[in-house]
Amino acid sequence: MRDFDSNRIYEILGEEFKNIYIVDCETQQIHAFKETDVLPGFSAHMLYNDAMNQYIDHCVYEKNRDMLRIALSFNSLYTRLENAEHFNIHYQSKTDSEIHFMYTHFGCIKDHDKITQIVIGFANEDLDIRRNNLDMINNVITPSGLRRKILIVEDNDLNREMLKATLEDEYDVLEAVNGEDGLQILSQNYKDISIVLLDVVMPVCDGFEFLTRQKSDSLLASVPVIVTTENNSQEDELKCFGLGAVDFITKPYNTRIVMSRIDSVIKLRESSMTLAAIEKDELTGLYTRQAFYHHARTLTNFMTDEILNIVVLDVADFKLINGTYGTKKGNEVLIYLANAFKYYIKNGLLTRYEGDQLLALFHSKEKIDVDRIENNLNKIMEEAPIPNIRVKLGIYENVDTSLQIPIMCDRALMAVKSISKDFKQNIAFFTQEMNQKLLAQRQMENDFKDAIKNREFVVYFQPKYDASSEQLLVQKHLFVGKKKMEH
Repeated sequence: MRDFDSNRIYEILGEEFKNIYIVDCETQQIHAFKETDVLPGFSAHMLYNDAMNQYIDHCVYEKNRDMLRIALSFNSLYTRLENAEHFNIHYQSKTDSEIHFMYTHFGCIKDHDKITQIVIGFANEDLDIRRNNLDMINNVITPSGLRRKILIVEDNDLNREMLKATLEDEYDVLEAVNGEDGLQILSQNYKDISIVLLDVVMPVCDGFEFLTRQKSDSLLASVPVIVTTENNSQEDELKCFGLGAVDFITKPYNTRIVMSRIDSVIKLRESSMTLAAIEKDELTGLYTRQAFYHHARTLTNFMTDEILNIVVLDVADFKLINGTYGTKKGNEVLIYLANAFKYYIKNGLLTRYEGDQLLALFHSKEKIDVDRIENNLNKIMEEAPIPNIRVKLGIYENVDTSLQIPIMCDRALMAVKSISKDFKQNIAFFTQEMNQKLLAQRQMENDFKDAIKNREFVVYFQPKYDASSEQLLVQKHLFVGKKKMEH
């Protein structure tokens, strides 16, 4: 292990972190650089993955553990630092029934463009805020005494400083010098940011591209954006509104107008929604589909060295279960299946994809063991709250990460649909033949209107037949196109 370069480490992290550790990339061993409080797992010379897993198990709130395990494995961390030399990860920690917002900062030290050391700093974002109720974590309405956060995305230093000076007495201000940096900060802090002030004309990623990319992600799109510009063009204003901006402020700034519009937008947002409703399914506690899409994009970018698979769990004839046992029992079945799903799928993201469909994206170093999955599935059905439940699994193995997330999920859904009426088979894998069949079906649907217009359909009627007289009871002529048919 090289000697610690204290100046370089503090240049990366600053001095506010209570605990700072260095990871030797060659040995993956952890070394304490600054240790105010001993963290679980982070003892001298432990391997990074072992230390981080222990820390996550002991210190991180359960709802954040799966995501952190994926994002902070050594390989994922190293890959991300190759593309961005430092970043923050935000999460919740629970100790002695008290909940805190935490963040860990990761940076790296390079030698000839090769990462030799990873620098890790741990910090508590709001040490003085005490939260004893889990529901308060996701409540957008700001608790008394907690300052709201505003993100300023502006490349002009003077304009950015003017806005910051105007806002910092009432808000915590985050800054980004272009749209790309702004999206990264927003992605890491979307739960905490109340509003974004966005310049339109910027290098790297301008305001229009920022809004377009933000709009494509349901979680990031939940944060309102006020556009700021020197251009009074009505066309630009309408374009920004079309991309999701909620208001428009022209430069030079009028302090009273800026503060008034920010206050109005924040109050409107806080009275109309909570992030909890966007991110977690109320019944099962799994991710909603929108939140799953958001985190799945991150996962596919991180896990470049492992196999990614998608599995969908579908309950056969779930409407019949609700009709026979009642919706309360039906909900109990879904909760049971969600807990079983979480138990058997450790390394992944889980969502309630549809009413009675659960879906998971998980990573593995090995090929799927079908026998083991079948045994687990049989056990799930045997221990279900109601007898004779039938559960089907559709699997898209070794996913093509170049595809959009919804398309990946569709492939697992195709697989499970292929066995929905099969009483013998409970597991199916996606194949290209399924995809070709779906494409052919969609092509047929697309041609349907033209086929009707061109009278291309041929209709056959089954006649009524008198068995005793051996005569047709009804005889009709039907013209289809230019053909005459008798029945």
